[in-house]
Amino acid sequence: MSDMKHTLSLCLAAFALAACTQDELAEQGAALPEGVYPITIASVQVAEALPQTRITETSDGMGSTWNERNPDMVIVKVTGGGNDAESTYTLFGNQIIASTANLWWHTTETSSVNAWYSNLKGSNTSSDMFAVTLANQTTDNGLAYVLKADEVEANYQTENITLTFRHQLAKIRVKLEGAKAGEVTSVSVKSRTSCTVAEGNVTAGTDEGYIAMRQATYNGQTYWEANVVPDVEIKDFRLNGNVNCQLTQTVMPQAGHVHEVNINVKPKFSIVDNDGNPVDAGNINTDVTITGASDQPITITGTCNVTLKDVSLSVGSGNAISITSGSPTIQVEGDNTITTAGSGAGIYVAQGSTVTITGSSWDDELTVTGSNGGSGIGGYVIDESTGSYANCGNIYITNVSVTSYGGRDGSGDVSPGIGSTGTASCGTITINNAEVHAFGFSGPTASTAGIGCGYDAIGSPGTNLPVVTIVDSDIYAHRGSNGNPADYIGWPGHHTFPTATPEAASAINPGAGSIKSSIVYCYTGETLDKTVVYDGSGVGTEQ
Repeated sequence: MSDMKHTLSLCLAAFALAACTQDELAEQGAALPEGVYPITIASVQVAEALPQTRITETSDGMGSTWNERNPDMVIVKVTGGGNDAESTYTLFGNQIIASTANLWWHTTETSSVNAWYSNLKGSNTSSDMFAVTLANQTTDNGLAYVLKADEVEANYQTENITLTFRHQLAKIRVKLEGAKAGEVTSVSVKSRTSCTVAEGNVTAGTDEGYIAMRQATYNGQTYWEANVVPDVEIKDFRLNGNVNCQLTQTVMPQAGHVHEVNINVKPKFSIVDNDGNPVDAGNINTDVTITGASDQPITITGTCNVTLKDVSLSVGSGNAISITSGSPTIQVEGDNTITTAGSGAGIYVAQGSTVTITGSSWDDELTVTGSNGGSGIGGYVIDESTGSYANCGNIYITNVSVTSYGGRDGSGDVSPGIGSTGTASCGTITINNAEVHAFGFSGPTASTAGIGCGYDAIGSPGTNLPVVTIVDSDIYAHRGSNGNPADYIGWPGHHTFPTATPEAASAINPGAGSIKSSIVYCYTGETLDKTVVYDGSGVGTEQ
């Protein structure tokens, strides 16, 4: 009898187990039978619009997928509610196909499911914290990857779990441009050269250095790229192992983002004569060719031809280029930028001198910026404390594209993009077969035309209006944007208009000159107010 009772009790127990419901399990408490309820990972994916996994970059390098050709491994960890466990899963594409140890639900409690992946050494064998190097990412699979899945809350009734991974590093991508871009064979970015990874969380290392970037091609375009730790400022790059360059605007990388940087690769700075001999930048009075980037001011002292070939000149104070005597020709080739950050003009033309700025077509470009009251092309403020200003000579622009910005100093002196400063005078301004973008400037009480006279701090415009002659050209004249009624070409304006500056009339005023067979686009700041088309006789029609 006793044997029958024992057999019956086993049968009843088996039946009870087969018929268990959620309520009955709850009555049993939080415990679940061992090996009955597997933790099932249905699929993994990389979040859309996020860059790079180690495995496969998308065709544009802006996204990534798991590579179905090369199985890889992720760590899955379950914590909380008595379900604490960890296992390494092998992936094939976005499917889980195996694990080192099956994971099971041990209780009915809800738990947190986390997962992470990295191609960095040691990451696929342990969840412990480990340090890795980022310093060399030049090979095809050299990009460093750390991905962490969004945490999932689940329990034993969750049939399938999808893990969505997000990148914990950031991608820096470099696009090389300029005349010498094709000569670059390596690119490095300065950042932290190592990081610490703990369960998918990245902490930047303390060592800083240059990370070798890999070359990649997307849609026929060549780039250089590397993955770096986020939230560490990027500003320095190195080309061919020994050419340093620094960004004018730094980048703060964010995890899971692609940050693209354009670097214009120009020739090494040099000033040479027609025989290839170096010429002193402070005294140019013979024909020369200038190339490359520099912060050294240039002074032209005679009548000569000065060729600017993809030049980037940025000086800290004074005039960037000073023409002190003679009548030189500045021949523009390619894309050239002339800037001063101190008190001066971009290109100063002394009274009695004439500068001719020319190119082979409108595709040759020159951008010039004055500062601290100086014009882009023209005059500058000698001493703002005494109100002294340099008169400027004649300016001739032909067969080229020129963009010129005026400036403002701390006393309230404002200047046009092209023309005189303060109460100083300007010679003739002639524009023939050219595209010119001229930007005036605004101060607290006054503003200037794009082309014309300056305005001084004590409330007086230039002593005479320049003679402006324009033929067969497109002119984009931007007057100052603070509401003071300066002309577009001509006189400056003051906020007490018309008593302070009765000459200004929000007009196009070329003085004793003329405008023929040209279009003048009239702006206040960046807002287009009107367009005036001039016929061959000099009659303008507002459009």
